[in-house]
Amino acid sequence: MSRKFKQIVGVSPTSYVREPKKIVVYDLVGHLLALGIKPLGASYNQGLSRLALLREELAGTPDVGYTSVEPMLELEPELIIATDWLDRGMIEQLHKIAPTLVFHSGDPFERFKSLADILNRRQEAEAFIARYEEKGKRARAELNGLVGPNETAAVYEIWADCLWVMCESYGRGVYNLYKPLGFTPPPKVKRDVLDVGQPKKISLEELPDYAADHMFISVYPANGGAESARKVMESAIWKQLSAVRHNRVYSIELDVIHSVDVLSLEKQLDIQTQLLKLALG
Repeated sequence: MSRKFKQIVGVSPTSYVREPKKIVVYDLVGHLLALGIKPLGASYNQGLSRLALLREELAGTPDVGYTSVEPMLELEPELIIATDWLDRGMIEQLHKIAPTLVFHSGDPFERFKSLADILNRRQEAEAFIARYEEKGKRARAELNGLVGPNETAAVYEIWADCLWVMCESYGRGVYNLYKPLGFTPPPKVKRDVLDVGQPKKISLEELPDYAADHMFISVYPANGGAESARKVMESAIWKQLSAVRHNRVYSIELDVIHSVDVLSLEKQLDIQTQLLKLALG
């Protein structure tokens, strides 16, 4: 990553960060905040206001949008951080404005550590990771005796015309379930979703094959998602699921659970732990 940075910017990361930098970030907003850096401007693929857990930290930060470079031109950024979720044409335009680092999908903490190395913030990253891991240990201790060692969990999203089984690189708190909280994925979720690294679109009829002992649910509200969710939860298929019958379904608003950045993950971990304790305690 250091070599890639020098190719893009022309100097090494260590030389670059000696000067204060004006940074605009797309998508990985919470990564930057977790390093103690407030961006000059920011954007998110669902709209910056949809980062419900980061609103306090982002107070006063302009939303530069997601489909045009125009809103960020007057900010005159010196470094742009983005993901490959952005349109390729948009990324090409960003490169013309300022040095631009583009991160690919993958383990959120690996991306976080790479960014910390580039910005000479490894110490801040290690402190954040230690705090996150300690919070995970406390959560597992609190759930000890409430959750069995081999119980499964997964994350699902209800859309107007289908359901999605979610993977770690798409946020939704999936990373927290299998890493700090130590749940096991159902076999088909592991094989068809996690091992592939992509969410899987399924029908209601397929849901029992992907169901878990603990099911975290969100609803994509556009185009009738809420009405679809009502029909799903009134169906005989839904009512016969073990998680439903044992009160192990946990609903979380999409704005809260959507983001995959590490600061959001830390805050989502608190919410997920609390939901489990309330249902199982």
